Amino acid sequence: MRRTRPGPTGERHWRGGFYELVLLMDGGDEERLGEGVKALAAAAGLSGATIVTAAGPVAPDLTTHEGQRLAAVALAQGRQLRGRVLLPDARESACGVLLLRDAEDAVEAPGAEQVGAVARAGHSLVLFLPLAGLASAGVDVGGFPFGDESGGESLAWRRPLDEWLARIGRVVHASVPFRRAVIGFDVAGDDELPVVTGRSAPAPRDRAFLVPEPDGLVYVAADV
Repeated sequence: MRRTRPGPTGERHWRGGFYELVLLMDGGDEERLGEGVKALAAAAGLSGATIVTAAGPVAPDLTTHEGQRLAAVALAQGRQLRGRVLLPDARESACGVLLLRDAEDAVEAPGAEQVGAVARAGHSLVLFLPLAGLASAGVDVGGFPFGDESGGESLAWRRPLDEWLARIGRVVHASVPFRRAVIGFDVAGDDELPVVTGRSAPAPRDRAFLVPEPDGLVYVAADV
């Protein structure tokens, strides 16, 4: 692991809330978490990964076992991994990875049968994209999530982003399976909505989902 200077994604890129891919995973050890970080970083094409420490930013090499271990330890300690990703249009945006451990899993998931207000999860591995960073990369976020731009009109830019994040989720799931994925604005740790299961999706939906089914992952798009 080498020390490095902060990347070009300054503080102005980290404003306005976060657009997220949340992977809800069963509990695992440090090695499994490291594998999840490796798979997520590779699938998203994360570059310039750094961990902020008291001694300054440190850059783990996520292609090595030691770098993955150090990243897993940092995430388990509540630190964030920050870096950059190339969006579908090849423009670069700030991004980050964090871990929510032992969170109450009360994110609304596709299904027709409600099975309880909350259920315990192992942990959630979260890839997050700050709205300011997306705007700097040319995504037309406007005043989202406020006003008229918070509804159906925002699907013009959210839908391609959702589909790209879903592709990342599919790649991760092939090597590190998860219970489901949730995609949307500030959805990590959302405990306002009931847990539901099954393939039928409730509507309207302000977030997208990836749900493992016997025939593979099912993608359910947001519709508002």
